[in-house]
Amino acid sequence: MHYDLAEWEEGETLSREAVTRLRKLVGEDHQDTLMALSNQAVAYSRQGRPKEAQELTLRVLNAQRRLLGNEHPSTLRSMVNYGVACNELSNWNEGLTVTMEALDIQKRTLGLIHPETIGAMGNLVLSYSKLKRFAEAESLCMEALEASTKTLGEKHPRTAHIKENLAITYGRQGRLKEAETILQDILSAQQETRGKDHPDTLAAMSNLLVNYNHQCLWSKAEDMGTDLLTRRRRLLNEKHPLLAHTLSSLGITYLNQGRVEEAFLVTQEAYEMQDEVLGNGHEDTLETMRTLAVIYGRLGDHNSEERLESEIVEYRRKNPLTAGDADALETRSNLAATLFEQGRFQEALQLAMEVLGLQKQTLGESHPSTIQTTINTAGMFARCGQLRKALEVSREVTDRANHVLGASHPMTLVSMKNLAKVHIELREWGDAVPVLVHLLFLQRGTSHIPPIEVLDTLIELAKCYIFLQLRNELHTAVFEATEVAKEIEKTDDPEVNRLFSNLKKLQIAVRFVP
Repeated sequence: MHYDLAEWEEGETLSREAVTRLRKLVGEDHQDTLMALSNQAVAYSRQGRPKEAQELTLRVLNAQRRLLGNEHPSTLRSMVNYGVACNELSNWNEGLTVTMEALDIQKRTLGLIHPETIGAMGNLVLSYSKLKRFAEAESLCMEALEASTKTLGEKHPRTAHIKENLAITYGRQGRLKEAETILQDILSAQQETRGKDHPDTLAAMSNLLVNYNHQCLWSKAEDMGTDLLTRRRRLLNEKHPLLAHTLSSLGITYLNQGRVEEAFLVTQEAYEMQDEVLGNGHEDTLETMRTLAVIYGRLGDHNSEERLESEIVEYRRKNPLTAGDADALETRSNLAATLFEQGRFQEALQLAMEVLGLQKQTLGESHPSTIQTTINTAGMFARCGQLRKALEVSREVTDRANHVLGASHPMTLVSMKNLAKVHIELREWGDAVPVLVHLLFLQRGTSHIPPIEVLDTLIELAKCYIFLQLRNELHTAVFEATEVAKEIEKTDDPEVNRLFSNLKKLQIAVRFVP
């Protein structure tokens, strides 16, 4: 089985030589020539050359439609292959159309339980999922999974592929734990049956890495991403899209671990690859641009941050096939946050409210993207002085995040802190204290929370105790804050300096509380 870079390059060379010989012997339109061209297209795809793969697959498909008709098995196979090639270039609607056409014919001519019908069903699930047609994706996936298990067996690669698409569908709906369980089972089975370097095993690792990132399980994501990156650098060429995807995913992990410089290096490398190989309109490129924009913001380069986000929004606006989906809305939500940080408050708040309304309508109030935008909007209300509105939204989104994502999820923790700070701004010290105490308990029980977050919570709690004149509680909070501060390295970061300054003031103030 050809599955590393050298073997796929050898396979592409052999296919090209076969095409040349067959053209001379039997002609351009002979089935053997078309089969060799189809194999060459597969080799292009495996080498990370999706545009060439799509163009060549389309040539083969058009020839087979003309010579054999739409219902010939070879034509149907090329239709499905062309759908896959479209998906690799994020042409989801085109991929959906041609795969649906093939599947309708396959069900009628080959039957529901034919392996090629099952394969087409699995590919169609991914298109439905990407286009947010989740009910259709899940229904079709269950149908395909039953047929594949019965016909091909539990451990067959096509069965695993369908399970993987089901996990991706769950993940896109925010059902991350369910997705994780499926992906872990798939990875274990692939490692056992196909080996650690097989493309299907690496694909399972990649999907699990993305899942860990979405769950904010940064240590697990780092371990998985580091292993995957090592293997893909060894097995793939230096500009392969799968290598770029791994770099981009690892960049998200580093960013959320506070390793901003490392995040910039791997994300910039991923972006340069994707921009060259996939183009700036590909979903993977746009996703990496989003991450790079956030990194620029963390580095204080807000001009570059806004430039990238504006480019993404403009692309979405000009390409209605993708505009309005979850990714496009998330991009606009990020742009609203950037505009707010630049002091363009009304413009930012208006954009955030527009995005939030669309997310509630298309994704639902409980989708993680909707929750994130709601948290951002509540923060904007607070900083604009609309404190009662901020309080109302913060309470609502904190309850929803806790119910949907769990009490220890980073979004829930951020929302709790925002809620407490709104209470403090309203001088409702007694209402802020139980929120902060619960937040502190959760932060200490969560391994991925950095000490600086715990310090911030303790400082806010100490301020409340001062106004409530709770001397013993104040002493305890200041003592604990002083101990936590010892774990934090002093830097030039403005946020770190602000917290240390506030802690010093509290250490002085505690002496004078009666």
